[in-house]
Amino acid sequence: MENRGENLLMVNELLSSSSNSDDEVDEVFLFLFDDIFGEERDHYRRRILRVQNFIETYLLYLLRPNLEGRRVNNHISPKKQLYITLYIFGTPDSYRYVTSKFDVRKATAWRAVKRVVKAICHWRNVFIRWPFQREAQETAARIYRNKGFPGVIGALDDTHIRISAPKEHQQSYINRKGFHSIHLQALCNDKLEFLHYYTDLPASLHDSRVYRYSAFQQRCTEEYFPDSTHLLADSAYTLQNHIIVPYIRNRHLTLEELYLNTWLSSVCTMIERAFAILK
Repeated sequence: MENRGENLLMVNELLSSSSNSDDEVDEVFLFLFDDIFGEERDHYRRRILRVQNFIETYLLYLLRPNLEGRRVNNHISPKKQLYITLYIFGTPDSYRYVTSKFDVRKATAWRAVKRVVKAICHWRNVFIRWPFQREAQETAARIYRNKGFPGVIGALDDTHIRISAPKEHQQSYINRKGFHSIHLQALCNDKLEFLHYYTDLPASLHDSRVYRYSAFQQRCTEEYFPDSTHLLADSAYTLQNHIIVPYIRNRHLTLEELYLNTWLSSVCTMIERAFAILK
């Protein structure tokens, strides 16, 4: 117990000191947290692995069968595979740096990440799904209560996900900011939960074309939008059944139209916040 207390004091000092580098903090954390932190370790886990304790426990419970079936080289445990993946997702460190921390080869770490991602994708439709009617009604009620905008069940937008330069058609994947990326079109609710997504198209395509390729308009029916519910989107999209967009500034807008644009924009921030958390 005394050693544990000394270790906690040492890590607290590292975390609170501006003179210590992140590398020093990471080394101490990854070496000690599973053995000594106990109830306090959640704070440190969020600092390095970027997840809370209950999320890590749930992920391990959910993914363990997929990760135990065919272990990677050196028989690393499902827990270690998950830690490697979370660390790579949560830090800018290179694979070479990560392999030294976890004492595995680069190929082993790469396969662990690939396996964890594949296991997570196996469950994607459990977590990213269209709301049931009752859920949609509850979402619309919350948004109306908080923002005053009636009938809204979510916000739709597009963002860019940075990628390495592909071997073919590299120019098509360069976006307006000059780096290679692919589109991610997504819809979320006011809890920042993703309800639908479409991705993989090259950055050079306009948002409106991505929308057409996604075939999302096929969902714009009463079956998916009961009780006159709808989505909000920005001016890159067009007004249509169950999707409301701001007035285009191609003419003089009235005060009412300007007010509606501002109102709509304030509600649409939910998808911007969801993208910010995702990235």
